[in-house]
Amino acid sequence: MIKKWLGTAAAAALLLTLTACHFGADPSSSDTSKGGQTDPIGTTAPPPAEGHIINGVYTSPDGRFSLGLPDSWSVTDADGPYIFQASNKDGLVLVEDPSDSIGNYTSDGIAGSLAEDYAQFQRLDGGELTIGGRPALFCQYQYVSDGVTLVSSLYLIDGGASLFSLTYTVHDRSMDTAVRDSALSFALKS
Repeated sequence: MIKKWLGTAAAAALLLTLTACHFGADPSSSDTSKGGQTDPIGTTAPPPAEGHIINGVYTSPDGRFSLGLPDSWSVTDADGPYIFQASNKDGLVLVEDPSDSIGNYTSDGIAGSLAEDYAQFQRLDGGELTIGGRPALFCQYQYVSDGVTLVSSLYLIDGGASLFSLTYTVHDRSMDTAVRDSALSFALKS
């Protein structure tokens, strides 16, 4: 069970990072005159129909949850995991799994599974905590991908009827406080 779920979150985080690095996408590039983002080819995509980050808070399109993030981050939340990305390619992947429960995981178990999947894996921190009044686990770790050292922080939050995973991937530890503040701001609406 742990491999299935962690594989999805970890793969999404790695995909986010590798896509940004290999394809040179620049989320800070936009053509505001047409209301959309300019892709690497130069065409303008339609404006997003999903949620937006306003005054440092992202609220999902259905209003079920909110999360603190910088206004400058881009958002993709249509048909799949929610993907948030900064112009420097740091990012967050948020996945909801209605068929899973936080009771299936431990912080040590998460670290053990991740260590099997990543080159030069190093656990930096981890444990139990409460986020938005709900039980949560976290594991912060460092690994190497395509010769680049990345730092990820995985937060699992008990959503009652489902499990939420927030996987932040950054290029250096200077973002530790911002990542933790963002994760701790997660709020599920009743």
